[in-house]
Amino acid sequence: MKSILTATLLFIGFFSFSQMEGNHYMLTGKLIATPTSSADCGTLAVAQAYQFEVVMTSVDGYDQTNIPVVIQCPELKGDNFFKVGATYKMEVFDADQQGYSIFNQDVIDQYGLGTNYWAGDIERID
Repeated sequence: MKSILTATLLFIGFFSFSQMEGNHYMLTGKLIATPTSSADCGTLAVAQAYQFEVVMTSVDGYDQTNIPVVIQCPELKGDNFFKVGATYKMEVFDADQQGYSIFNQDVIDQYGLGTNYWAGDIERID
């Protein structure tokens, strides 16, 4: 039974990583701003930028206090998942994910990063 559980977890982990492209990093951040308007995935693949205060990150050379993270179809996390002031642990990737429209690109542009950071697995830890 234990070996089946281990194999299942490895498969899920591999499948999760295979869905995202780019370099893989870890980020722990406190949510400081959510999008002012919302759009849901449906006929369009919607992504929106959420702003986090950096608590800890493995992003090489990232020295800003805050970071915008693009989240695909955020409504799928549920109505109360994203809460300003809550802390989140997530994997982020630095390559644009094809087929998604970022509805609030202006939020990202104000950081002048030159790359977008896309959330993979994300969990609220408080």
